Amino acid sequence: MMTPFETPFFVCPICQRPLARQENSLLCENRHTFDIAKSGQVNLLRAFGQKHGDNADMVKARRNFLESGAYDPMRRAVAALLSTYLADGGILLDSGCGEGYYTEEFAKNQAFSVYGIDISPKAAALCAKKNCCRGVAVASAYELPIADGTVDAITNIFSPFCREEFLRILKTGGIVIDVIPAERHLWELKAAIYDTPYENKIKPIGIEGFVHRETRPVTTSFTLTTHDEIRDLMLMTPYFYRTGKTGHEKLSQLSTLQVTASFYLLVYQKI
Repeated sequence: MMTPFETPFFVCPICQRPLARQENSLLCENRHTFDIAKSGQVNLLRAFGQKHGDNADMVKARRNFLESGAYDPMRRAVAALLSTYLADGGILLDSGCGEGYYTEEFAKNQAFSVYGIDISPKAAALCAKKNCCRGVAVASAYELPIADGTVDAITNIFSPFCREEFLRILKTGGIVIDVIPAERHLWELKAAIYDTPYENKIKPIGIEGFVHRETRPVTTSFTLTTHDEIRDLMLMTPYFYRTGKTGHEKLSQLSTLQVTASFYLLVYQKI
């Protein structure tokens, strides 16, 4: 069984000095101490104790949905890109790792070291419980507790692309695999609840400080056969909170739904 934080990687969010494990805590040379939770994660948020990220219902819904295997084709495609771009011995950060569905797959490739961060304590705890990577921290992607130029690759799946922080922690030549929804991602779900469904707007490919290496489209279809499955999918998307009463009433009447999921896997390399 893997021992989390056995190798120093994260830095102190207060003084930015390296954190090393001592028994059930991480300590820096200035004696700032961060306890490792029973579930295996450490909280390195500067605003410790405040509520952040997805709540328990959202985390549960996403876990239920992802464990159905509906997004497996995309997960495998990201893992394949990592095998292509990330050299043996490299360090991967799964930014916005959630409950670890993707992180667990990436960690199967033992040629590189995998770490995860998520701003949701509940999601990070579930990821840590999988004991699949070398360390999981509760942290913001906008304020990463990671030293400059120490990471070889970042996976960023439906999470904010924090350009300045990603550039800071990546080595020169390091990559980011950014997964975003394609124009008609989950179109059937939108069509079922909205009178006028809309296509997703795709952001410009160019990002300062990076060169775009490739875009890999992935499309998959699946059938949801219960209302609970449909609600889980809805709850893990932004649509749940953007949909009005009429849309939720339409949703409550659905018991089966054929859905198409479409993604773009964008590979960027730090210049």
